Amino acid sequence: MALFKPYFGKLSDKYGRTGFILAGLAFSGSGMVAIAYSRNLILTTTAIVLFSMGVAMVTSSIMPLASELVPKEFHGAAMGALETIKDVGQGLGPIVTSLAIAYMGFREAFLISAFILFIVLILFKYLLK
Repeated sequence: MALFKPYFGKLSDKYGRTGFILAGLAFSGSGMVAIAYSRNLILTTTAIVLFSMGVAMVTSSIMPLASELVPKEFHGAAMGALETIKDVGQGLGPIVTSLAIAYMGFREAFLISAFILFIVLILFKYLLK
């Protein structure tokens, strides 16, 4: 992820944030589906790289997009809200996923995560106009 972020950030500067965020959500969701069905190390590694590229596309574009959409006097509040959302996700994500794996199984947990990412993609596409 860290390797991709600077490049995707620069590309989103050049080509626009929204497209990179949408593509990143699609890559992440597709990576989750691929992880769910991977049966060997090569496929799993490829799926994780796909997922990581998607996350890098979203995270390198979301802050700059927020700074473009929010009036300057509210930048601090907007950035703080985004960081809080990220922190909550990073804290609760592994816990919720572990519980989902324990109660439903590995594949189902990753498919549910993919489904959520695709719902976010649709919401982002239609709500950000």
